Amino acid sequence: EVDGGEVSRLREKVIPLVRLGKVLGLANEEEDQEEDSWIVVVHLGEKLIGLGVESLVELQEIVVKSLGKYIGNVKGVAGASVLGDGRVVLILDVPTLVNLVMQKSGRSKNADA
Repeated sequence: EVDGGEVSRLREKVIPLVRLGKVLGLANEEEDQEEDSWIVVVHLGEKLIGLGVESLVELQEIVVKSLGKYIGNVKGVAGASVLGDGRVVLILDVPTLVNLVMQKSGRSKNADA
């Protein structure tokens, strides 16, 4: 932890870590730390952020459909898509999720970790 927030080390850099299960309310903090086995590193502008996730499935090209008229504006959800096998999946809005976490934790998204 640095300044009260979780971090991860990537090569020579220390990057903030956001656990998606915790952010989305899918796991309590203790379970989330045990379950996360992957860190997906994303660029937000010039900043690197690590997203703690339980698993990785596969890379797919998708078409994102807006959910605005169906469920309104949900912070952290960019839309939905229908996969080739017919499953409907929500598409996360990563920048919004990370900003929400940083605001709640008192960390600025532009602050160096």
